[in-house]
Amino acid sequence: MSCYWDNSALINALLSPAVMVRLKKEGGVSRSHTLAEFFGTMTGRGIETAPGQRLKLDPSAAAQWLNRIAKFLTWHDLSAAEVLSELQQTRARNVMGARVHDYLHAAAAVAAHADKILTRDQDFANLGFNIKAEKP
Repeated sequence: MSCYWDNSALINALLSPAVMVRLKKEGGVSRSHTLAEFFGTMTGRGIETAPGQRLKLDPSAAAQWLNRIAKFLTWHDLSAAEVLSELQQTRARNVMGARVHDYLHAAAAVAAHADKILTRDQDFANLGFNIKAEKP
């Protein structure tokens, strides 16, 4: 079984030793855009860890952490032609605006033959792909 790890699942691996153990033990697949999403989130707005508390990383720490975990994932990027083909499907699948990012994650997961997407994001429902999403 192969799991596709999105940005939020990698954030969970940063925060949770149990999720990190899962990543190291099982590995998985993602696409290189996930690295940029993680970096952007964690060096930008960060994430809320408790009411009124946010965890943010400086750019060096974020890059170092990604370098350490990248070896546990296989990288499957969509080609420009594949992205353009998928974008042609978005109207029929009612995908607009920022949902396109989750849509392309799902398309990459399917293309990589992943069995499920690990995510904290509920936006993967109703994207028109036959793939399950679950929290890591």
